[in-house]
Amino acid sequence: MARIVYALTSQGRGHSSRVTAMAEELEARGHTLLFCAGGEAGALLGESGREVIELPVLRHRMRNNEIELWTSLALMGIKTLETRGAAPALAEQLAGWRPDLLITDFESYSIRAARKIGLPLMCFNHQQVLTHTRYTIPRRYAWDAWVARLVVDTAMPRKPAHVLISSFFFPPLRWPERT
Repeated sequence: MARIVYALTSQGRGHSSRVTAMAEELEARGHTLLFCAGGEAGALLGESGREVIELPVLRHRMRNNEIELWTSLALMGIKTLETRGAAPALAEQLAGWRPDLLITDFESYSIRAARKIGLPLMCFNHQQVLTHTRYTIPRRYAWDAWVARLVVDTAMPRKPAHVLISSFFFPPLRWPERT
């Protein structure tokens, strides 16, 4: 069976819930998993007895249940600069583990590490619904949508070999020929 690195971001519990469900299914099929996560997500996985490589966490700053965009971008930029050695260090750890695949749920350090060691990558998240599907945006939200797509494109590869989008609506794919 495959040796799979499963990386996830730690912004809220949605990613943890999806990854836990997928991990249980992958493990039931005999795959060996190694997780990469930080913050609450890493703690939850560790508490369940799973092996976790701790990663820095890039978080949105929230106020009144809304993202403070510019503050969030500034803080994430600073954190990325402060932790620029995280991806090369992770690449060394992953190379020693000899994985067959990386599945990422919107976690960016692992993507850079996977590229460094030539590890195949699969993206499984909800955020890429913004960049990989077609939908209509009301004019008053055009700027917000553009910024959101820019953030997703910055965090995730623009054209990864495999993208699985979890969603409760089904807009048409931006590149249907890739399916």
